[in-house]
Amino acid sequence: MPLAALINTLRQAVGFKEEWSEGGVAGATEGAPNWMQNATVAKSLDARPVIAGGGHPLEQVLRELKELPAGSIYSLITPFLPAPLLDLVKKQGHKVWSRKNDEGLHENYVRKEDGT
Repeated sequence: MPLAALINTLRQAVGFKEEWSEGGVAGATEGAPNWMQNATVAKSLDARPVIAGGGHPLEQVLRELKELPAGSIYSLITPFLPAPLLDLVKKQGHKVWSRKNDEGLHENYVRKEDGT
């Protein structure tokens, strides 16, 4: 079964209506959104060592994102698109944009919104 089909089947089973695609997070724009134009990343995490060690960066990402002021940009580097993590921060009201770079890594950006 193709990865995208498996992920979308699982997403539907847990109630997510948006489909995931290899091209990016469900609902993401093709190019960088306006909030990424001239943005400065306030906090960054390269999650590859955490993932390679069998861990998951979810708790660290949520903790660090919570500590940032509204309007801040958080960057997360991963070897694959962390769709469930990004869905969770989107559900919390943050804006999300992802892109796959030339090295095949996913650069995931979260803009912290007010009140979250």
